[in-house]
Amino acid sequence: MRGSFIKLAVPIALAAIAMGCTSRTSAISDVSCLAFTIIEPSRADTAETLRLIGQHNAAWRALCSGP
Repeated sequence: MRGSFIKLAVPIALAAIAMGCTSRTSAISDVSCLAFTIIEPSRADTAETLRLIGQHNAAWRALCSGP
């Protein structure tokens, strides 16, 4: 009897853990898009800084702006 309980409990516990991780990932993504935004370049920025700003803005648009 105890063996069959353990065989049933382990898959149920693993499924609950897996589902819990999935919802946390979604929440982190949503918060990231609210916490960060497009960076506006300045005339005083170096070429390297402008390149990095462009990369950041492209990543933000890909992840946070709609289709």
